Amino acid sequence: MQKNTKKRQKRKTIDSRRKRRRRKEKGGGRRRKTKKKKKRKKKEEEEEEEEEEERRRKKKKKKEEERRRKKKEEEEDERRKKKKKKRKKKKEERKKKERRRKKKKKKEEEEEERRKKRKKKEEERRGRRRKKKEEEEERRRRRRKERRRRRKKKEEEEEEEEEERRKKKKKRKKKKEEEEEEEEERRKKKKKEERRRRGRRRGRRRKRRRRRGRRRRKEKKKKKKKRKKKRKKKKKKRRRRGGEGGGRGGIQRNTKESQTATDLLVLSRLFGNYF
Repeated sequence: MQKNTKKRQKRKTIDSRRKRRRRKEKGGGRRRKTKKKKKRKKKEEEEEEEEEEERRRKKKKKKEEERRRKKKEEEEDERRKKKKKKRKKKKEERKKKERRRKKKKKKEEEEEERRKKRKKKEEERRGRRRKKKEEEEERRRRRRKERRRRRKKKEEEEEEEEEERRKKKKKRKKKKEEEEEEEEERRKKKKKEERRRRGRRRGRRRKRRRRRGRRRRKEKKKKKKKRKKKRKKKKKKRRRRGGEGGGRGGIQRNTKESQTATDLLVLSRLFGNYF
């Protein structure tokens, strides 16, 4: 069946070729002319359409250009307006700035004027105060001078009185000494007389015995003092060394153990006897 279909197709192709060749030999025909006419007409229509399209495009382009131009003009106008507005704003700002500057300058000038006045017043007040102070100082100085003069005078008077008293005292003392010397002389004479009467030997023995007893007592006192001093020294040494029964409860100073012990001692004082 497939074979038959192929044969048919082949035949059809051959037939179409034949027809084409025959038409060629005849020089075309009515159909060809109609075709050409249609083609030409179609071409004209296409050209017309193209022209129309071109016209529309040009019109559109013109319109677009016009719109662009108007837009540009509007934008330009808007820009000019903005520039004008900006210039105006800047001008206003400058004016405002200038006004502020003038105001500030005026204020500063006024302030400067006030400051100068204040300074002047202050200087005047200071001058018055200084003058007053100087006068006060002068008065004090004069008073001091007067006091010194009076004190000196008083001291001189007191010295004179003292000197007078000393002289009197010296006189009295001299008198007393003379009296005592006379008394002593009399006593010595009396004693001498007495000793001569009692006998020299017994008196000498008694004196020697008295002297020996005094020497012994002195030596005993001296030894006692020495022992006391030695005990005190030992005690001080023990306390410094921190041994048992002395000083800081056996805690050695400036060591790690002593620091720990000190810490524990501080903690126990803070929190009670928990350690």
